[in-house]
Amino acid sequence: MPQDPRIRQTRTRPFSPEALSAWGELAGFSPPGPFEPEGEWRHTYEILLAGRGRRGYLTVARATGPGGGARLEVEQALRQAAGATWCTRATLDCSADPISSPRAWSLESVVLRADAPLDVATVREEGAVTEGVLRVTAQGRTRERPLGNPFTSDWSLFDAVQRLPRKDTESLSFDLLERLDLLKPDQRLGYRREEQLELDGGVLPLTGYQQIGRGLLPVQYWVDEHCRLLLVMTGPRAYIWAPTAREDFGEAET
Repeated sequence: MPQDPRIRQTRTRPFSPEALSAWGELAGFSPPGPFEPEGEWRHTYEILLAGRGRRGYLTVARATGPGGGARLEVEQALRQAAGATWCTRATLDCSADPISSPRAWSLESVVLRADAPLDVATVREEGAVTEGVLRVTAQGRTRERPLGNPFTSDWSLFDAVQRLPRKDTESLSFDLLERLDLLKPDQRLGYRREEQLELDGGVLPLTGYQQIGRGLLPVQYWVDEHCRLLLVMTGPRAYIWAPTAREDFGEAET
């Protein structure tokens, strides 16, 4: 079977809003109207991998959490080699600060094959930050490390960037707990530029932010005029706002 030309293109050109539109990945892209970033919401994204096409979905749902912060419910599924699917669920209680710093969380990650979990690939984790000390318990073992800088997680930033003040955003400095597991220090997040993205249905105004730091490829975040996060791009991976991605993924698996 001939390979989809859109998949071949992602091997040679970096992800950008313009490239995704040119490849047809944003066909029918039409986000709804007003949005309240500090309210309750649920966003779902398709996961596009360079050279491999659409491989999964990510859902981030926000509700009011303890102490006036946010409680984030995260669900992600990503197809792996040989028919396996890597599924992750997490609940994060986050502060009301500009970077949605996690205060406590629980996570379960499992690799599924033929609809049955592989016990050797199941991870359960509980984490919390108390008096500047990060404590993570996984597989019966607890690790501790002091935190000298503000920190957040990559999933928390899906919430945080929607509350940034666009051009007036001051650069934010923090450490990143990637996938609530790997600590990547010395990150910076700031305003990048405005963009007018031409789509079949008209022009979509976007505001872009960029995150750079040690041990991490640059990350671009693009929000619409209502501050709704629509696109996240880093290295060989893009997250594309798609409300039906979870259902579409389940249908593709059957």
